[in-house]
Amino acid sequence: MMLMIALLGCGTQGYTPVSLQPGTAKPPPQGTALVPLRVGLAPILSPRSGGEGLVALCKALSLSMNRPVVPLLGADYRETNDMLALGQLDVGIVCSGAFADPRLDRVCEPLLVPLLIGTGNSYESFLIVRAQDPAVRLDDLKGRDFVFSDSLSLTGFIHPIARLDAMGQTPGRFFSKVSFSHSHDRSIAMVVEGTISAAAVDSAVFTAWREHHPVEGKNIRILERSEPFPSPPLVVRVSLAPEDKAMLRKAFLALANTEEGKDILKKIGWTGFEVPDARYLARMEQLHRLFGKLRGKNVLPA
Repeated sequence: MMLMIALLGCGTQGYTPVSLQPGTAKPPPQGTALVPLRVGLAPILSPRSGGEGLVALCKALSLSMNRPVVPLLGADYRETNDMLALGQLDVGIVCSGAFADPRLDRVCEPLLVPLLIGTGNSYESFLIVRAQDPAVRLDDLKGRDFVFSDSLSLTGFIHPIARLDAMGQTPGRFFSKVSFSHSHDRSIAMVVEGTISAAAVDSAVFTAWREHHPVEGKNIRILERSEPFPSPPLVVRVSLAPEDKAMLRKAFLALANTEEGKDILKKIGWTGFEVPDARYLARMEQLHRLFGKLRGKNVLPA
């Protein structure tokens, strides 16, 4: 509980870490010190939900590897990417859109492909409104307010921006007001509460949220859904030692083989992992090229 309070109570300015000291881990040999591994999570979920999952995940990894693991929760996707680009993280839990950030070129590589709750190795962008809303397509939201999750989110920003661009529109011209929630579950809550008309959210987060909020879920409706996108990767620093990459891969894969591990993965929205194959990497490369074109047209921020 104190670790949870520390993580959620501290600001991310300066990327202050929270060290996890596993109670049953063996001490390192005398005269040596184990270098902590730093695991960062972009705020795909709100700080409380994401923080709980990150703390539990890092504690489990620390016990499995007999090594200190430091959790770091970014204030937004860009801050998490900054930490990766600056070498302040060893492992990153990022969105597919954030992984296509040019700053991460040659810095990170996929370690594993998380399998998402309800969607497996792919996910979609859901355009959501309240159940009683008369809108039937994106066009019907013209002149209304809208919330995005993060400017590096594929499902919560990049896809809807690309849709508007194909219509010859920009968010500022199409919507009366736009804002950023900085997490998909917060975007969903804003639509349910009626503080915003519509939102674009991660389908995996939406599926998990509706499972835990069956009553509120009846008050929300999927207006449009995108084509399937490849699941966001679990990335590591390219420069991380090969033995550390192997140890991390083994520890993550082991989590999906126990009930306790499955419960921990569920907090982040995962059911297990796949090893990235050539098809997955090719699909990610297609996304990289698409985002590059959108940035070249100044549709996406640099």
